[in-house]
Amino acid sequence: RSLENLKSFYPGFRTDHVLLFDVNARLLGYTVAQTNALYRRLVDRIDALPGIKRTSFSIDAPFSGGGGETAPTIEGYQPATGGPPPVVGLNALGPHYFEALETPVLLGRDFDGEDKTNAPKVAIINKRMMHDIFGDTSPIGRRLSIPAFVGDKSWYSIVGVVADAKSGDLHEAAKPMIYVPTEQTILPAGVTFEVRTARDPSTEVPTVLHAVAQVDARLSISGMKTLNQQRDDSLLQEQMVVSLASLFGILAVLLASIGLYGVMAYTVSRKTNEIGIRMALGSGRIQIAGLVLREALLMVAAGLILGLPAAMAMARLLHSQLYGLGPYDPVTMLFAAGVMTGVAVLACYLPAAHAMRIDPSAVLRCE
Repeated sequence: RSLENLKSFYPGFRTDHVLLFDVNARLLGYTVAQTNALYRRLVDRIDALPGIKRTSFSIDAPFSGGGGETAPTIEGYQPATGGPPPVVGLNALGPHYFEALETPVLLGRDFDGEDKTNAPKVAIINKRMMHDIFGDTSPIGRRLSIPAFVGDKSWYSIVGVVADAKSGDLHEAAKPMIYVPTEQTILPAGVTFEVRTARDPSTEVPTVLHAVAQVDARLSISGMKTLNQQRDDSLLQEQMVVSLASLFGILAVLLASIGLYGVMAYTVSRKTNEIGIRMALGSGRIQIAGLVLREALLMVAAGLILGLPAAMAMARLLHSQLYGLGPYDPVTMLFAAGVMTGVAVLACYLPAAHAMRIDPSAVLRCE
């Protein structure tokens, strides 16, 4: 249930209908300026395809596990006395990135095609950073610099505020973020393209690859996957925990059912004479089956009385692995109790069926 909560959680952008792929133009000897121009041509070419709604790119893709951090200088802001400067996340984006991922722009605007190298430098921050730094005051027009980021001491004007988005660990709260245009900073070797499609993104792979080849057939494409697949890959540890927990749970239920079956089979064989006499005195077969089932359910009840408090005590150890539900989740506990009750009924079916087939006349002759 925790894993399903993580998969269905809204991280601040829509994960469906998004195709990802990595491009590294610098491997072909492109200069920084040539790389910027190439990526703009790629965006325009892919956007022109039917079935494509919006294309952009970024240095750190969602759920990639990457992401830089920096301590910005914010004009007119002084941290609390004795406090360290704020440390925020940093990402460089292509034009219309937030439109491509459908991240809500709360104030101001998204990056566009005019935010080029020679244009005034601009930045977008998220809601968490606005709240932490500017409070209830609009940050639009305020300036910041990020000298710790590749030595860039120039000022960036804040032109937008976007909703908080979790692009790393889904367990953690969204951290303060600064976003800058890729063309206004030093572009790294490669970027990840995010392509918002109108239908299943996997069906657009051939046309997107063809469009990239039309721009430059030498470009090597890697990491082609959907954003949902990238999210699932980022949850590999959680999926492993779920698999192991499920395996141990199945083994535990199997051992419990085998043990319960053995106990009930022994009980029926030990009470054969008693059951025969009961049937001779008028007890029906349904009453005999109920007698066996009642003993099995008494053992299950004793196990639940001891097991549920123990499970709740041990559940604290799983708290860090859970998301969207507490360690004492009543639905899970009730489901587990119901499963064990059902297992008890199935485990005592064969002993109860054997008890119902006992011949009372044969038992009386033995007596």
